[in-house]
Formats: sequence, C-alpha cells, structure tokens
Amino acid sequence: MLKQGARTAQPGEFTQRAFLNGRIDLTQAEAVIDLIRAKTTAGIEIANQQIRGMLYHELISVKERLVNRLALIEAHIDFPEEEIEAVSLEGLKEEIKGFIEKMNEWIGSYEAGRIFREGISCAIIGKTNVGKSSLLNVLIKEDRAIVTTVPGTTRDVIEEILSIQGIPVRLMDTAGLRKVVDSVELEGVRRTNEKIEDADFVLLVIDGSRDLDDNDQDIFGKVEKKKKVVVVNKKDLPPRISKEHLRARFPEDPIVHISALKREGMDDLNESIYHTLLHKEVRFSPDHLIVANVRHKDALNQAKENLGSALRRLEEGASFEFVAFEIRAGLEALGELVGETASEEVINRIFEQFCIGK
Repeated sequence: MLKQGARTAQPGEFTQRAFLNGRIDLTQAEAVIDLIRAKTTAGIEIANQQIRGMLYHELISVKERLVNRLALIEAHIDFPEEEIEAVSLEGLKEEIKGFIEKMNEWIGSYEAGRIFREGISCAIIGKTNVGKSSLLNVLIKEDRAIVTTVPGTTRDVIEEILSIQGIPVRLMDTAGLRKVVDSVELEGVRRTNEKIEDADFVLLVIDGSRDLDDNDQDIFGKVEKKKKVVVVNKKDLPPRISKEHLRARFPEDPIVHISALKREGMDDLNESIYHTLLHKEVRFSPDHLIVANVRHKDALNQAKENLGSALRRLEEGASFEFVAFEIRAGLEALGELVGETASEEVINRIFEQFCIGK
C-alpha cells in the first residue's frame, strides 16, 4: 500500500480529523487519549464525561449567554443615540457572578480530577522488619515482595499499581531505613531516600509491638513535611507505643492500626488514604462535572479572572468599553478551551501525545 502512495497515519490523526471537521471539540478529542490511558473505572468515567461533551455543552451555554450580553453592550457603545434595549446593570452583575461561581466549582474539582486521571506515587517506608513488604502484599493481594524475619531483606524498591477507591496508586515498597555498613543495603537505603523525596504520598509504617528508637526518629524527621498516613502494624501483638504518644507526635496525620499478618484494618487504611488525598467524597454523576486537565483549569482560571475584572468595572461605574474588553477576553479563553480559538501549536502539542492513528 505504501508503494501505491498511501502513508502511515500520524499520531492522533483520526481524532484530529474529527476535530478539524467539526465532529468533536478539543475537550472531546483530549478525552480520547485520557480514556486510553485511564487506569481505573473512575478515570474512565471522567474521560467519558468529556467524550459525551459534558464540559463542552456547559461551556457553550456560558459562551452563548456572554455573547448575547456582549452584543447588547457593544450596541450601546456603537449606537448610543439609538433606541436599544437597556442594559440592566444589576442583572448583568448577577449573571457574571453566576458564571464566576460556576467556574469556581469546576476549577475546585480539578485536584480530585487530576488525582483520578494521573494517579499518585506512594512510598511505604519505615525501619527494618516493621512489616512494609507484608503490607504491600496485602494491599495488592499477592505475594509480590519477599517477607522474612531477617532485617534488610528488601534491598531494592519494588513497585506495583493498584486502585484505592478509584485512585490509581503506584505503590513502592522500600528498603528499611537504618544505619548500615553493608554496601548493597546502603544502596537500597539511598534509593529509598530518593523515593521519599519524589513520592506524592507516604505510608509511614511503625511496629507497634516495639519501642520507638533512633531509627524511627530519623525517619519521622525525613517525612515531617510529606502528606502521609501513619500505619501502626502488628496490632495482633501487645502494644508498646501508646496512642496518646503517637497522636502528640503526629497531630495532623491519620493514624491507622493494622495487622498485615492477620489482614486486619485494611478497610480503615484505604479510607484514610482516600480522605487524606481528597479530603471529601467525589461524586460521579451526570450533573457533577469534574475537570481533570491542567489546560482546562488554566483556561477556566483565565476566563474567571477576566469576568472578575468585568464585574469590578461594572461596580466601579466604568465605561462599557472596559467591561466589553474583559468579557471579550473571557470569551477568548473559553474559545481556546474548546478549540475554537486554540493556536496551531497548542493543537499539535495535544495530538502529538496520541498513539499512531487513533
């Protein structure tokens, strides 16, 4: 076929043609690659929202109402002597406030949307023999990591992907942190420190059946500023650390008591991870839009900023020319979001991410 003049499809070419021919908007085109890359059902649902055109239709509704308002304002600017329908300043202010409120709601959904779309990296850390590898095995429901009573068994970082209530989590079991002289274990500790630095989130595992020691305290210092859940393992054994002491040491962090050996406390741990990352339940429903793309969030922020400026101009009693300028700028931002005014560079950058064809 190539000898007859055919050529291989470019990345995203089929979706791009659908966009260029007006069959879909740019947000729907982006949703195709999000759907392909989705790691959980929650990620699929967010992509399907966009593919169904939920974001597009919401934005078009806002744009149409803004265009109507702008047309009336510009008519007053261009033909001040003509008998034209009066602009209700209070009505215009209330409508702009409503648009800003709606955009704030969409922008507010971004952090949760990003987590469901992109996932997070989570390092399981703690000193040797606190049960990190056992916890990994329980969470992924298979014997992925070797578990022994010998300290320092885990020498390298072991990674697995799992879903925690729809959130894609790249889970990393790390070497136990302690003062070591063995060169191989030392390399494992070095890699662990790198993973702690890079991780979005940490599961800090403590052996509740042993007193805290200097190794624990060193680790506490390393994760002081990290988002984390404190996991107190081995609750099937007599406790040696009081809950009051742990709460005083970690006043802002969730503390969950589990037994990896007995597989107890896993539901509480999953709930704590979810709420630490998202702080609230996320509703997936036809009337609850979730924004998960940073390009969309940035465009909405720009439109909101322009409409906020228009509102301030109205409240200051400024000339309609200034109000119209800000509304036009807001419309430009919304137009770029759906692809009506997006530059060729932006469009090419989006479709370059696609697989061949698609």
